[in-house]
Amino acid sequence: MFTFTTWADERAIEEHLRQNQVSQAVVLGGGLIGLKCLEALHLRGLPVTLVELADRILSATFDREASRLAEGALARAGVDVRTSTTVGKVLSRHGQLTGVELTDGSRIDCQMLVLGVGVRPDLSLVEATAIRTDRGIVVDDHMATSAAGIYAAGDVAQGLEALSGQTRPVPILPVAARQGRIAGTNMAGGDLRYEGAVLMNAVDVLALPTISVGRTVEVEGDEVLSRLDEHAGTYRKLVLRNDRIVGAIFIGRIDRAGIFTGLIRSRIDVASFKELLLGDEFGLLSLPADYRAHMVSGAGIEV
Repeated sequence: MFTFTTWADERAIEEHLRQNQVSQAVVLGGGLIGLKCLEALHLRGLPVTLVELADRILSATFDREASRLAEGALARAGVDVRTSTTVGKVLSRHGQLTGVELTDGSRIDCQMLVLGVGVRPDLSLVEATAIRTDRGIVVDDHMATSAAGIYAAGDVAQGLEALSGQTRPVPILPVAARQGRIAGTNMAGGDLRYEGAVLMNAVDVLALPTISVGRTVEVEGDEVLSRLDEHAGTYRKLVLRNDRIVGAIFIGRIDRAGIFTGLIRSRIDVASFKELLLGDEFGLLSLPADYRAHMVSGAGIEV
């Protein structure tokens, strides 16, 4: 049984595959970690079954339509996807894994089981200290903790999530890098402020590119713009609140995702060009002139 969150985990899996006859693997967890592990094993030619407790994969980052398209990509590649169930028993013989029994009563023969069910902050470093914790180490807009002179950044830090106004750990590399720069600058006597993270995930599902940004499932009062092309296998969705984009999903076609991410981060009112957002010709020149000038500048550049 393996996990898949560190390079040491990856090396352990590689070593196991080299030294043992593995003809079938099971990956538990249909989130980003589970899918990347599944992809790596699949590209080695190893049959893989994906098991997910929720009723669809990537339920934390996608809506149902996007999950359906991702599951379709897996099925076309020959991956067996089992949802609404989980591993109830691990079966072995003479100390060797022989299979798993799922909570729906079915059995899968396998010689490798990888747990890809996500991560949570390790708070053991600050136990029994004055540093305030919640789901992570709580920080302010300077990345300072509740203890004077102590800062935190990265996956363990619980900072502002910009769209909701709440605080939460956001364990993705771009957020960690930005937090680290702010914390380091302020530790050295500077004055940088953290304006909050925007949730974002980008993953290829067996050559199907996907990106999700912000709040991807609408609530009452939201406006939704979407465009689905079953033949091309593409799906684009925007979630708007008061004429400002608060979330987006791109499946299959991810060009211009950076423009939409910028609109979300900057909280731009899109009412004047809303009808253009999902058009094939939408691009930088579709945006208001003052916002274009803010995004792009330099000698010889005129937008």
